Amino acid sequence: MRRMSAVCHHSHCRYEPIDDPSTLRPGDHATWHRPYLIWHHALVTKQDPQRKEITIDEYTVSDDGPYAAIVETVLSYDECVILVYLVV
Repeated sequence: MRRMSAVCHHSHCRYEPIDDPSTLRPGDHATWHRPYLIWHHALVTKQDPQRKEITIDEYTVSDDGPYAAIVETVLSYDECVILVYLVV
């Protein structure tokens, strides 16, 4: 059996660490590592520097039921767990 890398070397995307959530802009793809071995992905839709909040759309468990759905979530800069964002 031959082992192969899953790294895409021809992608126009790159990962860049983010220390300051205020640098995220609408349209940025944000991702962070979850404790159960997956990467969570979200799309930044709004940036509010006055309130120090970002709004993201993410695929997660909905408050309306037991099913996963795309939901809009507002995160304060203080509670942002975003470690890396994906530039598309």
